[in-house]
Amino acid sequence: MNQLHKVEPHAVALEDAADRMDAAGIGGHPRRGFAVTLRDMAASLRAEAARGALGYSFDGAVHAAGDDGADPSSQRRLARPQDDARMVSIHNEVSARLHRIGLSGDKLDLGTLDRALADHRISTSDRIRLKGLCHQAGLI
Repeated sequence: MNQLHKVEPHAVALEDAADRMDAAGIGGHPRRGFAVTLRDMAASLRAEAARGALGYSFDGAVHAAGDDGADPSSQRRLARPQDDARMVSIHNEVSARLHRIGLSGDKLDLGTLDRALADHRISTSDRIRLKGLCHQAGLI
């Protein structure tokens, strides 16, 4: 049973803390920064909740919500809009942001995304936010 309703307030609080850290110039390392880790923790909580589990620990990795040993390509697709209102919001935000930088599709190569972000001079905090959303949506 989906547990998103239980973890969502906590995931949002982690993302809010990450946003405040970004604004203060704290934890901005693109892969190991504190702000990135908080966003990864929020994504991990949501992924576990989507599988019906409440998060117990964080191992530094965010696992696909459907991680049951099935074909990984099927796990990395966006959830159908009827699955969860939060995923609809994430899907809409990701689609709009990607469209503004000339990208679209079900899967993104991280190098392609990085180049597009650099070409459009997207700020570091916005890059991190967009990558987190793409990760949540299963696009990278």
